[in-house]
Amino acid sequence: MHIVGVGVDLVYIKRIDNILKRKGKFLNRVFTEDEVKYFNSRGNNSNHVAGNFAAKEAVVKSLGTGFSKMGWKDIEVLRDDHGKPYVNLYGNAYSVASTQNIKNIHISITHDGEYAAAYAVAEAVNSYFQTENVPESIGYDANIIEKKNIKGLFPKRKNNRDINKGTFGTTFIVAGSLDMPGAAIMCGLSSLRSGAGIVKMGVPNCIKESIAPTLMESIVYGLPDCDGKISLNSLDAIMNNIEKSKSFAIGPGISISSDLSKLIKQIIQNAEMPGVIDADAINIISKDIDMLKNLKTTMILTPHPGEMARLIKKDVSYVQQNRIDVCRDFSQKYGVVTLLKGANTVISSPDGEVYINTTGNSGMSKGGSGDVLTGMIASFLAWGMKPLCAAYAAAYIHGLAGDMAAFKLGEYGMKAQDIIDNIPYAIKEVSDEEF
Repeated sequence: MHIVGVGVDLVYIKRIDNILKRKGKFLNRVFTEDEVKYFNSRGNNSNHVAGNFAAKEAVVKSLGTGFSKMGWKDIEVLRDDHGKPYVNLYGNAYSVASTQNIKNIHISITHDGEYAAAYAVAEAVNSYFQTENVPESIGYDANIIEKKNIKGLFPKRKNNRDINKGTFGTTFIVAGSLDMPGAAIMCGLSSLRSGAGIVKMGVPNCIKESIAPTLMESIVYGLPDCDGKISLNSLDAIMNNIEKSKSFAIGPGISISSDLSKLIKQIIQNAEMPGVIDADAINIISKDIDMLKNLKTTMILTPHPGEMARLIKKDVSYVQQNRIDVCRDFSQKYGVVTLLKGANTVISSPDGEVYINTTGNSGMSKGGSGDVLTGMIASFLAWGMKPLCAAYAAAYIHGLAGDMAAFKLGEYGMKAQDIIDNIPYAIKEVSDEEF
């Protein structure tokens, strides 16, 4: 842990006061929505506005650059419950900080009625980022996922007037049960944040009304259920929706039952659109691995080490000690893309191509993180990525969104929703998207 930069700035409050009296676009041009809300709660007092203005300047100086490299709103200064100021970084400001392994910016703001002053200290600690996460020995030829691998996968959207919600595809996600409605919510929200034009959700009838308001941008279908779980009677509705979509996902929070075992088998053996198989769907397959034979399309399986152990009938310790070989061999044997979760997620293709991810941190080891990843992959498939590309791009961006969340919140307090909130910023970071 060490200081890599400091910044100091002084602002004449009367100058800010005069600008505010002109009632121009100054606040909305320079400050984020949450900053403006803070000012409104304080009566738009020029002392507070000047303090935040000085803080932004101080932060830029602590990063060793200027505003020519970033936008005013790339730096956000807010207050915690005790009134202590803290900094969020977005866009190019985040990029500059990440290249220097900056994990925290301490900020102090004061004003005396005439001047507002701010002092910023940029602090670097051990990094989550690329170079420190690359395994020392990967055993054989494999690809380390880098930003350059991801950038070209994103089509241009800005100023393209010919696109509509159908341009970026439809995905259909089968998820949730009475005991685990949150899995459906996490998966659906992440898919909405990952660029699919239309996200359709298939959930048990018993939870439809409770989760639909949270997933109001998606289309939520209630499926026939039994004992709080999706029943076999839902097969026709599921297959009909899959046929009308560009991709699908199944598994998060669905639980296990004899009906679901029959349902999963019918779906994966008859689906002609690429799909993501996760969570309980993987556990069901592990009891009848022959389900994966003679598939009509490329499926992506996303097991964590415990699920992988059940699939190959080995101990978890064996999986963890042989992550690359286990992942590659499973993909080649069953003709699927396999994404083996965990530190340095491994992704492999049916022809033995292997990718290793280096983004992410221990704060992502929380319930719901895997559901977020599944929704992302389904979305990337919907708007045209090939299965292998969708898997390794989602792994990288999922981890990067987690790193962004950890930067702001720390690893202890972050949760799956925080990863979802940072997906747009992570996509912007790796794509050519501009605002």
